[in-house]
Amino acid sequence: DVETTSFIAHVRYASVGKKTLANSHPFTREFKGREIVFAHNGTLNRDDFFKTTPNYNSIGETDSEAAFCHLLNQMTFKNIDFTQFDEIQDLLSQMNLSGKMNVMFSDGENLFAYYDKNNYNRMYYHQFKAPFTKINLHDKDWSIDFSGDKDASQFGYVIATDPLTHDDWVPMKNGSLTVIRRGELIFSAI
Repeated sequence: DVETTSFIAHVRYASVGKKTLANSHPFTREFKGREIVFAHNGTLNRDDFFKTTPNYNSIGETDSEAAFCHLLNQMTFKNIDFTQFDEIQDLLSQMNLSGKMNVMFSDGENLFAYYDKNNYNRMYYHQFKAPFTKINLHDKDWSIDFSGDKDASQFGYVIATDPLTHDDWVPMKNGSLTVIRRGELIFSAI
């Protein structure tokens, strides 16, 4: 069993670089003593992220990892930490000028989701909370029965590019940052 307050999974086809572990999402780096996990959907101009001397370097060949390293380099240079949501929103918005960018990342406490300012793909979120029932996923062959979980303290959000269930999912606004901590929405830009 795995217990955590945040999971990030990025299920995709490889579109940039070879199919190697170094090019696989999510990417991780240590930042100010914390392990940071990052995943990106879209295509960015990789060269835009190597204009300064980096403290964080890409290991693989992807635009996604280059963008992640750029974000951490900018946060280091501008002395931004993971509680400064408006400043992170500004960094992501600037990075988004280099192409299509939906990202999710976490510092182990906060889960950040940024939706592309030009409406690339989609991003939705939904809060699941008690009372739990059987959830039927859009894939008709799959369902999850949470009705045995009676603990009202168990709740949280799921963020996805498409609604996974027939529940009401909230579409994220383009160019917006959403931050979730311990199952609570604590920041939403725009």
